[in-house]
Amino acid sequence: MIILSAADVRDLLPMADCIPLMRDAMEALSDGRTKQMLRQILPAPGGLYGIMGGVEPGSFGSKLISVVHAGKGPSHQGVVMLFDPATGAPSAVVEAGSVTAIRTAAASAMATDVLARQESRTLAILGYGEQAHGHAQAICAVRPIATIRIWGRSADKAVAFARKLETELGVSCEAAPSPAECVRNADIICTTTASDEPLPA
Repeated sequence: MIILSAADVRDLLPMADCIPLMRDAMEALSDGRTKQMLRQILPAPGGLYGIMGGVEPGSFGSKLISVVHAGKGPSHQGVVMLFDPATGAPSAVVEAGSVTAIRTAAASAMATDVLARQESRTLAILGYGEQAHGHAQAICAVRPIATIRIWGRSADKAVAFARKLETELGVSCEAAPSPAECVRNADIICTTTASDEPLPA
């Protein structure tokens, strides 16, 4: 059985490779070539426990994940369990947090590539966590982004995140003082906050 860590996932599943894979996966689901169960979410101590399963001709498996906002480490942690379709034996255990981060951002980038204007150059991101980081990478892979604006509840964290992105992506990044200023005249907007309340103006 293969066991892949978060670092292994990041090495083996680059964002640029995952974006077209998400297009293929969504087309396969739409065409009925793959099947997936409705995600099952159960309350668990400190948060939620999620079970997601799917089957396609070459493989089948499930993602088991916890969502706990404990303030220590990532909020989403778990594993993806894959099975060998020829024998039914478990074939791989994959760290799920990295898969989730890459897959979610890649799905957004795939949708952006289909729907956003080709000349889109300004990206607004509400949030500065792991999903914000992944979305910045992913959207820059499908559009010629020249400016990224960041807003988050902590101005200091938003500034630090903007500086980090500017270094990593080589594009102009700045922290915005409010959600309204962040999204003003933006070509693409990514909401990557877990807030269940409306953002302040």
